[in-house]
Amino acid sequence: MIIHMKRRGFTIIELIIVVTIMGILLTIGVVNLRGSQANGRDAERKVDVDTIAFIWKLIIHQGLMLLAHHPLIVLVALLHIMADILFIHSQLAAL
Repeated sequence: MIIHMKRRGFTIIELIIVVTIMGILLTIGVVNLRGSQANGRDAERKVDVDTIAFIWKLIIHQGLMLLAHHPLIVLVALLHIMADILFIHSQLAAL
């Protein structure tokens, strides 16, 4: 006589395996997300530094022409750029 047992759920081994696989996949996802965020921040900082360098060159070029007529404008612009550079430097040092 064969007794057929109806299976109504999962065994504990099956549940442990599923939870373990989910944990591994979650860990991989979190690690990849952190790397992507760091790459994004680095790219943003590079663009900021490039922009400041471009503005610096532009102000030096244009500032030579403005200096004779508007020395205060040139001074304020240079102080603003220097403040931006110091801020970015402090952000990079904090990493």
